[in-house]
Amino acid sequence: MTHFRSLAVAVILAASAPLVGCGPKKPSTEEDGVVNPRQAFLDGVNLLKTPGKDGEIDYAAAYTSFVSATDAKADYAKAHFNAAWTSERMGKLDQAARHYQQALEIDPGYDQALFSLGSVLSRSGKGVEAVTLYKAAVEKAPADMKVRNAFMEALTAANMYDEAIAEAKRSMPNAEGRL
Repeated sequence: MTHFRSLAVAVILAASAPLVGCGPKKPSTEEDGVVNPRQAFLDGVNLLKTPGKDGEIDYAAAYTSFVSATDAKADYAKAHFNAAWTSERMGKLDQAARHYQQALEIDPGYDQALFSLGSVLSRSGKGVEAVTLYKAAVEKAPADMKVRNAFMEALTAANMYDEAIAEAKRSMPNAEGRL
């Protein structure tokens, strides 16, 4: 009988051993109350990649994750960019513009942020601001045809047709007779 009790106790102890240390889990973005910006960013990316049961992407939750990352690490340009992109998908263009601008301030060479900001400004009725943005970019990189083209598109979107034609002529000096 003693052998049976010892065996029963051993089985109970063995079965409960894997449960040791299994308490409530903290959110993956926090460790001791401090947000891990990288993990918050990755959580946002995973939310964008994984539609819910209804097939919809939870843009609001992804945005919250990206903002958590930027709150924890203010100079996280990619998190600002993703917060902006997510804001665009939710139709919040002013919010998107602010995040794209922040990403661009952190990393002035972040071309995707530059072009996305210009596009959002144009679509939100702020074509003159897009023109100003691209004009500064053309002054910094006059040989960059992608920037020059975006500048011409912004001029056109802002109904500044004469300026757009003049910029086209400057961009393609040998095309004078074709414009």
